[in-house]
Parts: sequence; structure tokens; C-alpha cells
Amino acid sequence: MTTKTDYTDEEWSLLTRAPLSIAAAVIASDLSGPVGVAQEFMSMVKLIEATRQRHTSNELVNAVADATGVEAGSPTASAPQSGAEAITLAVGECREIAALLARKAPEAEAHSFARWLMLVAQTVAEAAREDDDEFGLAATLVSENEIAAMHQMEQALGLMS
Repeated sequence: MTTKTDYTDEEWSLLTRAPLSIAAAVIASDLSGPVGVAQEFMSMVKLIEATRQRHTSNELVNAVADATGVEAGSPTASAPQSGAEAITLAVGECREIAALLARKAPEAEAHSFARWLMLVAQTVAEAAREDDDEFGLAATLVSENEIAAMHQMEQALGLMS
């Protein structure tokens, strides 16, 4: 198992900002209005808080959850200018994380960490319904855009071929 001391400050920063970056990409991929965005952001915060309280068998996940700095009531980070920008940023970071963990972490730990990041993405995607029409009458739980963004991140993390 790896710990914070196994990573440089830059690498640790990459790992600890990953949940927020991934959440931002999912949120920006299909904005669901101010209430929906707040629900989606808070779902990420709640998942991180739950991870902190439960502590998984993956020490890296626990350490990153403890170090993220997001808590209930914390202000939201400024959103990237577009969904495409947020997705590109998150996918790039996912690739960096996959390469970093391949070099420094045991395979099982790296896989578990990547799955936890995708749990963040899925939790955010499912937090608010997405309007499918201009009247808000037809809504889906997870939009096609969110699914596409998650697939890109999942692939970048090496979880699918």
C-alpha cells in the first residue's frame, strides 16, 4: 500500500484534486440548472465525507478523501468555462493518475482507487435529473453527455479498453 509519503507534492496534489475535477467534468457535461448543479456537487461532498467516516480497505483512498478539503458547506470551486474544457481537463488528469499509480502503487490499490474515482463520477451523475426537453417534462437520471464523459474518464483510468 502506498501513502502520501510515496508521492511528490505535485503528485499528491493531482490525486487530491481528482474527485473535484471528475465531479466538475460530470456536472459541466450536462448542466442541470442551479439546483441540479448544487445537488450534484453536494453528492460528491457527501460521498467523500462517507468515505472519511467508513474508511475503505484502500489506504490511498482514505488518505485522499481525508486530504481533499471538501466538506459540507464548503464553497464550490469555480467551474470551467465549458463542458468540453472540464472533460478534457479531467480526462487528462485521469491519464496522469493511471500512469502515476502504475508506477507507484500495487495493481489492486491502483484499480481500487480508480474505481473509487468512478464512484464519485457515478454518484454525481445520478444526483440530479437531466431535462430532456424544453419543458422539463421528460427527464432522465443520467444523460447521454454524462455517460460519454464518464466513459472517457473510465478509459483514461485504464478501467476499460
